Amino acid sequence: GIGAHEVSQNMFNTIEDFTGKVMSNGVVVTPEMNADCQRYVEYVMAMVGDDDTLIVESSLPSSIPEVTPIVDSAIFNNDQLHVFEFKYGYTPVEVEGNAQMFLGADAIMKRYRLCPRNIHFHVFQPRGWHKDGIARTWTTNMSELSEFLDVARRMWDEHKTGGVCRSGNHCKDCSALLTCEASTNAMMSTLDYVSAPEWMERTGVELGEEFRLLQSMKKRLEGRIKALEQDVEHRTRIGEKTNHMFKTKNNAMQWVDKESVERYAVAIGVDIHNVPAIITPKQAIDRKLFDKETVESILASRSSSQKLVYDDGSTAKKVFS
Repeated sequence: GIGAHEVSQNMFNTIEDFTGKVMSNGVVVTPEMNADCQRYVEYVMAMVGDDDTLIVESSLPSSIPEVTPIVDSAIFNNDQLHVFEFKYGYTPVEVEGNAQMFLGADAIMKRYRLCPRNIHFHVFQPRGWHKDGIARTWTTNMSELSEFLDVARRMWDEHKTGGVCRSGNHCKDCSALLTCEASTNAMMSTLDYVSAPEWMERTGVELGEEFRLLQSMKKRLEGRIKALEQDVEHRTRIGEKTNHMFKTKNNAMQWVDKESVERYAVAIGVDIHNVPAIITPKQAIDRKLFDKETVESILASRSSSQKLVYDDGSTAKKVFS
């Protein structure tokens, strides 16, 4: 990500192919990275108007004490503010309610004394799959921004006085989810709630509000689960006890290459056109079209994958029983 940001920053100032060049962090620019950075720059520049100001990779202090976000790029005038976030990772990043971009917008308005009518957030993520595509936009206003900043200031005050932070929508993309006490408490409270057997009568409004809150909690749960999964996987691989293990799964056989299969079919007199496209190795064996040993040893290959599963000790008991 750092290398891609350095390339794009240079591209805003010069028309140049950076393929093969080494960035300051040691990353060698690939043709894919060069093309993705160019697409991001073109996406931003297409929105710049004659009376607009463009800033790139700017570190600006926000109204939250000791918080200085780095704005990837932004376009603004007296009426509109566009804040862009260039993400080069694969994990999808949501644009709506993005805390990092809220802070960036706040910092821009503080530095340039702006009071825009609309604030447009843009996430450009060329490599992460998302249902809304690689370029995603969300428009908000000063009212919603002020609400976020009020929460952020309270959290900062609580943090400085030794209090516990509160979890919220700002937790979705937080890199500290794994070790955050507020997130842990919120997740366990949610577990208690969903495990409760009682069903209370509620009005339609109450049910609708509960549904909204649980939908919001679901996103935060998914983020924490992913963070926990990555850490447990790492600790399990290095031999630390986690009560989990890797279970190997053999995937379905796949033809090695089309030409070899077609040549073999012709050699044994099997009159079938374009075998790999219309039949799988397993089907070829089950239908007795091809010899099983030949398919498994020469014509097809089988890959395997590992899945992290909970280990309750039963596997070891079976081995030593």
